[in-house]
This record gives sequence, structure tokens and C-alpha cells, in this order.
Amino acid sequence: MPTHAKRPCGHFGCGLLVQPPVRFCDRHAPVAKAAKHGYDADRNATEYRKTYRSARWERFKLLFIVAQEGQCQRLDEWDNTRCEQAIHALHHRQHPVRPDGTVDLDLFYDPAHIAGCCARHHPAGHKGDTGREKWHPTNTDL
Repeated sequence: MPTHAKRPCGHFGCGLLVQPPVRFCDRHAPVAKAAKHGYDADRNATEYRKTYRSARWERFKLLFIVAQEGQCQRLDEWDNTRCEQAIHALHHRQHPVRPDGTVDLDLFYDPAHIAGCCARHHPAGHKGDTGREKWHPTNTDL
């Protein structure tokens, strides 16, 4: 027995109704899957993205979060108090990719160039700091 109302297919211009959680009709599902696979394959094929999936990065991330006591390192713009939220992501304050596309692993794993951020303070889309951010000093004793 359906629990949700039918919705239009997610393909632009297709008016066929599909039952959620399905997003595309039978005609457009293979096209949508192929498009998503191609995007993900291109995006995740870079050396930079692969480094984020390494066992070394997972170990480093856990040690880093423990060393920062699990608390976001961003300082408030007005009174310089530390954010009280939990670390959601690690932000590279200096982008570790060289101009030729290779990853500078020394910089990638250098805790002095990384800050732990909550979801609100993680500057998505930025490659390194913009210069306006204020951070609590990083504990580099991992």
C-alpha cells in the first residue's frame, strides 16, 4: 500500500508519475544512472580525492579530532570565543594540490595547516583559507 503521493519523473520535461522513493520513470532511470556514474567516476578519479579515501587519512582524521578534543576550531568574529559544535570535517587551510595536479602529501597530512570545523563553519568550495577566518590554535601533538 503506497504511503506517499506519486510525483513526476525527475527527468526534465517528463510528466510520468512515479511512486517514491523512485525518482525516475522506467524510460529515464538508465539515463540518470549513467549520468550520475559518469560524474562520480570523473570526480573521484583524481589523486586528491583518492587521498581522502586512504586508510592513512582515516587514521590521521581520528587522531586529529581527538587532539582537538572534538571541538570546532573556528573563532567567533565578534568576541573570539571558540565554536562549541563538534568537528564535522577537516579543512585544509592551505590547499595541498600543486599546480600540476599532484598532491603535496607533506602538506596534506600537516596538522599545522588543517583546522577541524563543524558543518556550519566548513568553508565548502574554498581551496584553502580566504584570509578572513579566525581559528583556535591547532594542537599538533598527534
